[in-house]
Amino acid sequence: MIESEKMMNNWLRHRKITEQLVDIPMKDEDLTFKPWEGAMTLGELFLHIVYWNDTFVSLVKNKEFMPPNIPVCTNVDELRSIVKKVTRITKEKYRLITDLDISSSLQMGNFAGSGGTFLTIMYDHEIHHKGQLFVYLRLLGKEKLPFFRDYK
Repeated sequence: MIESEKMMNNWLRHRKITEQLVDIPMKDEDLTFKPWEGAMTLGELFLHIVYWNDTFVSLVKNKEFMPPNIPVCTNVDELRSIVKKVTRITKEKYRLITDLDISSSLQMGNFAGSGGTFLTIMYDHEIHHKGQLFVYLRLLGKEKLPFFRDYK
């Protein structure tokens, strides 16, 4: 297995849980929940994760940084659809990444690193914000949440 495939599979283990989190029973008004002023709402947080991770994969493959155009989402069905659609798109792009892409030098703003560095940042980004999703959902009273240990 090539390195890019290993990296993608590691990321997908986390994304599967993110997708399960978006499938937890929620009301449309839950999407506007935020635990403090200035925080992202629950809906914004889901969209932030999937669109920015797609941006990182696109950067590594295309060698060009384009910030995401994140839509506004007002209902749970739309959010679920978007999360799953962007996940499919990101996975398709990720499958095209080669080990040469991973070793290539890239620039995003003032930060320079290899493609592998940016994919690691993407992976860490998903984990960080997924932890926030767990907290948001717990604060909304959701008790049955998926656990990472349940996935191979």
